[in-house]
Amino acid sequence: MDINAEITKLENMIESLRKKYELFFFGLEKKPPNAEREQVERKIRELLNAFITNTGQRYRLQSVVGKYNSYVRYWERILQQIEEGTYQRELMKRQILQKEFAQKSYKKQDAYVIGDDEDTTASDSKKPSQGPLSDNYVKELYDNYIQVKQTLGESTGNISVEAFKKSLEKQLPLLKEKYKTDNIEFKISVKGGKATIKAVPADREDEQ
Repeated sequence: MDINAEITKLENMIESLRKKYELFFFGLEKKPPNAEREQVERKIRELLNAFITNTGQRYRLQSVVGKYNSYVRYWERILQQIEEGTYQRELMKRQILQKEFAQKSYKKQDAYVIGDDEDTTASDSKKPSQGPLSDNYVKELYDNYIQVKQTLGESTGNISVEAFKKSLEKQLPLLKEKYKTDNIEFKISVKGGKATIKAVPADREDEQ
């Protein structure tokens, strides 16, 4: 067994698991990544039970396991807050879901995506845009968008809030004309492993 290679594999598995938990906590995944977590813990047990004579390799493994245990304590704390209903992001998500439940659902083909991906796999709804986009509304959407991109490991260095707002404002006239309404709702979407912005008409009735 190549211990260094296996420890590197474990590090990559832990980083992937961390991103999946962040997506779950952000509301972009429906359930925590329990299966992936079990795989990580199985790999940890395998390496801890391996006969490692190299001091440097043992120290590296202990450091990786210590880092993972720190993540676990954080995840368990957030999961407990979610269960108790005290996690603020979860409360916000519930408010959004309650609002969406009161509205008609939209067909996927009615969604206009600002970005270069296709079908939406998950979303975090934002409030409808009435007329010109306010600075506060754009800043909130921008902050959430950047956070999701960072969680997914995407680069965010070349995205400014000013450019983000201009991009949305450029699309608004087209969206209003397309859907024959001024009431446009923006959402954060994860598609193909990338974060994008999706827009739908908030007051449109579903066509059956």
